Amino acid sequence: MPDIRYNEALTLTAPAGMDAIIVSVDIEPATASCVIYGFTKDGKTLQPVRVLGSAARLELPYGDPKVYVRYEAGLRTLRISTLGWRDAAGVHDSAGQTRH
Repeated sequence: MPDIRYNEALTLTAPAGMDAIIVSVDIEPATASCVIYGFTKDGKTLQPVRVLGSAARLELPYGDPKVYVRYEAGLRTLRISTLGWRDAAGVHDSAGQTRH
C-alpha cells in the first residue's frame, strides 16, 4: 500500500510488466481534476499523473495495472477506460492486438 492519500484504488485491464498503460479518462465537471498514482516498471517508483478535465488518450508510465486515484477540484464523476498498453514488442490494444 503506497504512503499517499487517495480516494479509490483500481486495477486497470492490462498485464503487469509493461512500459505504459494507455487510457481514456472521463471527468465531470469539465473543470475538475484528479491525480492518478501508479508504480513504474521498476516496481519501486510511485509516479503521479495529474489529469485536468477529460482526456481522450493518456499514456500512464506504469508497469503495474493497480492505480490509486485522488479526486480534486470538485470531481463528481470519474471513469477510466483502458485502451491498451505499450511494451518492448509495441503498442497493444485492449484486446491484446499488437500495432508496431
